[in-house]
Amino acid sequence: MRNYTVEFTAQRVERDSRDELYAACWARARPSTAGSVSATSWPAHQRRAHAQHHVQPGIMLITDSALGVVLPIVLIAQLKPVLLLVPSIFIVLLAVTLIDYTGAHPVSIACASSLAT
Repeated sequence: MRNYTVEFTAQRVERDSRDELYAACWARARPSTAGSVSATSWPAHQRRAHAQHHVQPGIMLITDSALGVVLPIVLIAQLKPVLLLVPSIFIVLLAVTLIDYTGAHPVSIACASSLAT
């Protein structure tokens, strides 16, 4: 299920980015043939395909992390709701720690934002 979800999401990202790329090429150059759009957009097409290979592992990491938190909580709640106290405290403390860590280290945020541009 996880691999199916990741593959489906990665293909949707690829499809949407391809549509945006071709629309931008048509709007910018107003070429006379579809072949000239493909020739114009080939380097960008390669970057888009390369980006998909980076998006897919990221989506898999996010999906695994979310399922690793949500599924145990659901199963614990089905067994005995009283047992949710300790995992709930852990999740709250983890969230507070992560918020504090990202606020205390603005260099990591600046580095990530510089790579995004």
